[in-house]
Amino acid sequence: MSKYKNFRLLNGSFSVLMDRKAGIIFTVLLIITFAVFVLSTGSGEMKINPLTVLKVLLGSGPDMETLVITSFRLPRIIVALIVGMCLATAGGILQGMIRNPLASPDVLGITGGAAVAVVGFLAIFSDKNHSLTVSIAWLPLAAFIGAGVVAFLVYFLAWKNGVSPIRLVLIGKESEFPPLCRH
Repeated sequence: MSKYKNFRLLNGSFSVLMDRKAGIIFTVLLIITFAVFVLSTGSGEMKINPLTVLKVLLGSGPDMETLVITSFRLPRIIVALIVGMCLATAGGILQGMIRNPLASPDVLGITGGAAVAVVGFLAIFSDKNHSLTVSIAWLPLAAFIGAGVVAFLVYFLAWKNGVSPIRLVLIGKESEFPPLCRH
């Protein structure tokens, strides 16, 4: 029996070759995600039965539960799913770029750049009583800008006839190691 399964769609004009084990794992994880989606939609201050949640998602459910699910809980859960997918994709891209399956943003100093930007934001936009003079909603933007600047700087400093993954990691980690001290 073949390790791969071929799926042909649109009268053979589109085909996909998939590993059977990966297909099974993907299907199981998709079912678990859907179950957690339904259970988390029903949990909260007002407990809602999972069958009622499914009825609301299919368009027929009690008015109060429909309001709670569609207006309050569903947007939060969908955003959480999308953010999780985006973080997983960003991690996969970073691991592929560095060619290290254990790579994370702190390996390149990106986390540190975001932290420095947040501290700078708090220092610049605080008054004498340590209260912010601008909205706290600007804080994630400051962190994003700091992370982007450090990512660009690390990439720029690592460039020498192209970027090697080892050089990229060493430039990113260079600031974390204190210089050797002689006593």
